[in-house]
Amino acid sequence: MRSATLASALVLITLLYGHSALAAKPAEMPQITVQGDGVITAKPDQVTIELGVETHAKTAAEAARQNAAEADSVEKAMKNAGVTADDMQTINYSVNPEYSYPGGKAVLMGYQVSNMVRLRLTNLSLLAKVLDAATASGANQISGIEYGLQHPEAVQEKALKAAIAQAHQRAQLMASAENMRLLMPYRINALTGYTPPPMPMMRMAVSMAANVPSTPISPGHLKITASVTVVYLMAPEAVLHTPATHTR
Repeated sequence: MRSATLASALVLITLLYGHSALAAKPAEMPQITVQGDGVITAKPDQVTIELGVETHAKTAAEAARQNAAEADSVEKAMKNAGVTADDMQTINYSVNPEYSYPGGKAVLMGYQVSNMVRLRLTNLSLLAKVLDAATASGANQISGIEYGLQHPEAVQEKALKAAIAQAHQRAQLMASAENMRLLMPYRINALTGYTPPPMPMMRMAVSMAANVPSTPISPGHLKITASVTVVYLMAPEAVLHTPATHTR
């Protein structure tokens, strides 16, 4: 499809400006390479958070039993805070021995059991309530909060259009300075992404103390970015201003 489009455009340029403008193949024509960047800000409409329970005991069975009881308490608290079962996913469950090394010799001290889940919220106003409920119910591991967009495509498209517009403006300016006329894009490479807002500080064991105030949460804004590298074809102004000659 791209080759057909390029060929059609080359035929149109030939008809408008004469065959001399395109005496060479496109790859052999004068070219200019420019980069454009686009940045669009948007309010996040979803957030994910990873939290869980870590327990320690003399035996693996006891550590697992304690962990199961506390994890069940946390899960119930999450549901009461408004998190649905579909928005909770177990991402890690591990059992590991714990050793001390007196005199350089390994001595088994007990076992550690960790159970981590990932929560997804589309109602951001629930986040502070969820964090408070999690720590109050026994969660002692919170590894991160990440804001995002449920449907980022439309915003990414806006950022991409802004990047392409900037690249075209730069190419026109540079071509004009060299007495050249910008013809058409020959090659485009694009990259999109987004920068999350600063992460709020995680509250760990300290959160479990009595009379801890509610967690302050500020979602901020996401920065959706796009970067393009565009190769344009060019032709000298003198050539393009020469009327085309046709033979009958």
